[in-house]
Amino acid sequence: MDLDKNPNDVLYEVSYEAGNRVGGIHTVLVSKAKYLKKVYKENYIAIGFYNKKNALMEVLERKPPPYMKKVFRELEKEGIKCTYGHWADAHDVPIILVDSLVFQRDRIDEINKILWEKYKIDSLNTWNDYREPVAWSYAVGKLIEKLVKSRPEKKTVAHFHEWLAGAGLLYLKMNDVKIGKVFTTHATTLGRTMASNRDMSFLDEKTDPLEKAYKYGVAAKHIMERVAAEETDVFTTVSDVVAEEVKLVLGKEPDVVTVNALDFEVVPSQNDISVMNAKYRKRMDEFIRAYFTPYYPMDASSYPVVFTAGRYEFENKGYDIFIDALGELNRRLKNSKRMVIAFLWVPRGTIAAKDEIVKNFLVYDRLEEILDGDWEEIKEKIMCKLSLGENIEKSDIISNEIIADIKTSFDKIRSRTGLNPPINAFQLSSREEDDPIIKKLRENGLENKEKDSVKVVFYPVYLNREDELLGLDYKEALMASDIGVMLSRYEPWGYMGHETAVYGNISIVTDYSGFGRFVQNNYKSEEEIKPVEVVEAVGKPHEDIVKKVADLLEIYLKMKREKRKKTEIKAYEVAKLACWEEQIKNYINSYCLALDRIQS
Repeated sequence: MDLDKNPNDVLYEVSYEAGNRVGGIHTVLVSKAKYLKKVYKENYIAIGFYNKKNALMEVLERKPPPYMKKVFRELEKEGIKCTYGHWADAHDVPIILVDSLVFQRDRIDEINKILWEKYKIDSLNTWNDYREPVAWSYAVGKLIEKLVKSRPEKKTVAHFHEWLAGAGLLYLKMNDVKIGKVFTTHATTLGRTMASNRDMSFLDEKTDPLEKAYKYGVAAKHIMERVAAEETDVFTTVSDVVAEEVKLVLGKEPDVVTVNALDFEVVPSQNDISVMNAKYRKRMDEFIRAYFTPYYPMDASSYPVVFTAGRYEFENKGYDIFIDALGELNRRLKNSKRMVIAFLWVPRGTIAAKDEIVKNFLVYDRLEEILDGDWEEIKEKIMCKLSLGENIEKSDIISNEIIADIKTSFDKIRSRTGLNPPINAFQLSSREEDDPIIKKLRENGLENKEKDSVKVVFYPVYLNREDELLGLDYKEALMASDIGVMLSRYEPWGYMGHETAVYGNISIVTDYSGFGRFVQNNYKSEEEIKPVEVVEAVGKPHEDIVKKVADLLEIYLKMKREKRKKTEIKAYEVAKLACWEEQIKNYINSYCLALDRIQS
């Protein structure tokens, strides 16, 4: 496909998350911006919600072009304030942030009345989480209308993301503004809500979506989303998983599937990842030694690291499946010399790292200081003795004081012998006994006993380099690990499973995941364990999913190290199938189709 087919067209991309980092759509917009900029140049303009705090961090304010300045002055009379700049996070693409606070105060009731009369969008029992985006997107519709009129010679497409931008699309439709309109659903409001409430019946053809929307209190958002999908020129979704969902929930089949992807131009090369793997794995090994060996001896150099990560949505993210699989694996490996370290990087409210863990790390740090501080002096004494041809005695090289310091550190390190390391590294801000992850770990007997082959660390803080314990950010922790397990029951795409493979890990995902379904459709292999394993979970009993995950982990642990490493390298290649260089074509196709439809 020729990506320069329409270089002079104007593309407005409208999202509540443009220049406003609040969720996963922000990642999509930022990562693909460079590729749209290559096609549309300065005629690719993002439009987002003005959040002062986020705007200061993401957007560099600039003087708007003359035609824009005139439009901004006109809109300000209606209580709509526009800020123009370059979106630094998204390769400096032009961006307009719309502040609709005054407009909302003065016009929201009128807007809701119009939307009810025209489209039967029931806003009666709604709050600010509905009213704010509706007022904002309606204001965006007015902005785009005026921008289009100011440059009538341009062919224009406006791309609206999610129900939050739906009112802007409907404004353009109601006012017969002649531009191509594209609407994308990343995840249906109703589907996400029901999945979060352990209700997967939105996938059942017998379910009445509107009835469920009223039951769960999301009727206005659901109807807005459905109407926007119906009234747009081109309707798209981000994966085959969501494509099936929207047919049932919104009653509309997508025109194009605009697959999510990653920008591999900013991803380190496989060689660089291998080098960094060794560096960050060393730091991981140091953490494991400091965390576990005060309690019992452990070989902290040959264990594989398994992890899961994400928002604290216990069942939605499949943490229950992951922990049950670890419990099953621990039972299978009983009396075995095999060992695995399993991390749960799932942030939640904490007070601080646990005192006993901090003390363990302080003792290890002190031992390292002793060895680092005296090694140069010891080395110099050895070289001096050798040059003089003298015999080397222990007492000549290592002083009694150093030996005493080392012995004191070892005694402190072994002071917790006979106890078990905590399964949670941090003190929670609520009762530990009530935490679902901790309860599930204990139910499975995963308590870090010396005899346990599966050791676990619940790490409930965001990973960052300033962290006093692990000291790695998320991507560094990925590169220090071996296998990632993301078992979401509702995952429109699944960037975490995707990134897991990119950074040199075998990735286990489910067929609830858009990325998982993409891999099923685009990668075939008869390998014992695939670089990206897609567990069939849709419609399957919990026990079957748990067994399959445990089977995969057991196969992986029994694989020879060389074979494991080859599989991890292949994971990068599988992940690269979903790169923007290829997948951006689906977006361009949707824009061309929208223009064709308004011209026909």
